[in-house]
Amino acid sequence: MKPDSIITIKIVYFIKFEFIERKVIMNIVEKWIEKGIKFVNPANVEIDDSVILEHGVTIGSFVVLRGDTHIGKNTYIGEFSALTNAKIGENVEIDKSTIMNSRIEDNVTVGPYAFIRGNAVIKNSASIGAYSEINDTQFGEKSKCKHFSYIGHTTLGTNVNIGAGTITCTYDGKRKYKSTIGDGAFVGSGSLMVAPSTIGKNSRTGAGSVITREVKENSLVYGVPAKEK
Repeated sequence: MKPDSIITIKIVYFIKFEFIERKVIMNIVEKWIEKGIKFVNPANVEIDDSVILEHGVTIGSFVVLRGDTHIGKNTYIGEFSALTNAKIGENVEIDKSTIMNSRIEDNVTVGPYAFIRGNAVIKNSASIGAYSEINDTQFGEKSKCKHFSYIGHTTLGTNVNIGAGTITCTYDGKRKYKSTIGDGAFVGSGSLMVAPSTIGKNSRTGAGSVITREVKENSLVYGVPAKEK
């Protein structure tokens, strides 16, 4: 057989495979459309048969839904989002974001361009904003992380505000450590939390602070390293 013939056969095989795969996906999409799920553009969605969608869900263009993903009622999954083994609650809005092996509770907003992974839990009415990464973290109710931050291996209480550019420094080159942020804490923009560290309830850190130890409740710290003032 001539090389050109082999190439032609491979191309034909690839086209047929793509056609069959697309047909399988469209069958899944049609099943959900019949159940009342809205797809903005059914032709460009990727969805596994194992995915579960509840009443009132809307799926945007170029969304990818994989594995053991479950999406709750009246949730919107915006364009270019990718969810793998994700548990999504009710009335959630996800915009151009990636969620892997994590749980999002009710009334949460995510994105754009957020990355949530590592068995993270985002609790009710929390908000994860643009270019923020949440890894192996319990993110408390009504807490916010709106811009350009990395929060990893951390437990946050309720009503915590994470300022733009905040980073939890969890790895010392040998092992990873955890941090804790108490209820009502305010973490100033550009703060670095060197784990293991704790910010107490209702405490505040100034912008650009480096937290290397425990911050007591109801206190204000700032500086490098951060000290109580």
